[in-house]
Amino acid sequence: MEKLVKIKVAKDVYLYGKLKGDFAKPLFVIVHGLTGDMEEKLIHDAVNFFADNGFATFRLNLYDWRPKARQFIDCDLKTSGFDVDQTVRYFRKLGFQKVFIVGHSFGGPVIFSSKDQNFDAVALWDPSYKFMFNKKIGKYIKELDGYIMPWGLTTVFSKKLIDETNNLKWDFLAKNFKCPILVAVAGNGTLVKKAFNYYKFNLNQKKFKIIPKATHLFNDSDVVQNSLFKNTLVWFKSFL
Repeated sequence: MEKLVKIKVAKDVYLYGKLKGDFAKPLFVIVHGLTGDMEEKLIHDAVNFFADNGFATFRLNLYDWRPKARQFIDCDLKTSGFDVDQTVRYFRKLGFQKVFIVGHSFGGPVIFSSKDQNFDAVALWDPSYKFMFNKKIGKYIKELDGYIMPWGLTTVFSKKLIDETNNLKWDFLAKNFKCPILVAVAGNGTLVKKAFNYYKFNLNQKKFKIIPKATHLFNDSDVVQNSLFKNTLVWFKSFL
């Protein structure tokens, strides 16, 4: 059964997530994408799958509505990467010997922003690559130092996040990353050729996998989702 966990990541700032299992098992951590959260179906199904296959699991919110949590407008890659590092440190101190992490979509660049890189292996699920914000279609709000972007659901993105993302040296993310990486991309998505660059530029243990008939959310069928999960499971188990 999952329990809510509150992790201190900075002074009077907490990260919230849901943990299942204990330190006797390897830990599976999953990071959501931009404007996403830990209650997405893909994330929910992933933690159930890995729990059924011998892992403890932790799904987290990089921002949350609970007391003293970060707000979305306060998040950028550097901050989120720091919070992921604090999360892993927390679980290492609890006694978890093996920690594996997945980043879906923009969760990929978040993991690449980790300074500690204290992961036994990583899987990136259709990771964002050379993603750009178009400021021309947004409206700058001085009081918030952010832009309203017309993405269907009106959202305010911090100027810091937008500038950081638009000026990011994407090809250096994988080159400077020391952990083993699986890059799993959606075969029917738009990132197959783009995300291959993470595989190409990484200098360590790596694997590239195309999930046939999949789109970005991997919700096309049970076959698609199971293929993604099973390939990730095999990758992680090779480092146990």
